[in-house]
Amino acid sequence: MSPQAAPRLSLIVLRALEPEALVQFYTVLGMRFAPERHATGPLHYVSSDAGFTFEIYPRYADQPDTTATRIGFEVVALDQVIIGLTAAGGKIIRPLSASPSGCHAVIVDPEGHKIELTERYAEGLR
Repeated sequence: MSPQAAPRLSLIVLRALEPEALVQFYTVLGMRFAPERHATGPLHYVSSDAGFTFEIYPRYADQPDTTATRIGFEVVALDQVIIGLTAAGGKIIRPLSASPSGCHAVIVDPEGHKIELTERYAEGLR
């Protein structure tokens, strides 16, 4: 059997009771969303700015929520990102802290998804 290349993330789908609030929240990270609808499916929002497709769909009562999903993003200027995300309805659950590889924080988005944020130290600044 020949070795396989590691898989590359291509899609994340979140479901939200208020999709527009999540669009505003994730826009703080630099994502740009466009509304989209497939045939007779629900209107949802799509961003491909992070190198993969990130979709926010409406969540209906008969569907499972996606809040058990934990997402991580590498960002620049983490302290400023935290300010923007809390202003957009996020709640800090693990404040900014330093580690040997960089700074980290965990925020919950307005729907309850945990978002781990990392700002890596520039090479040589450890």
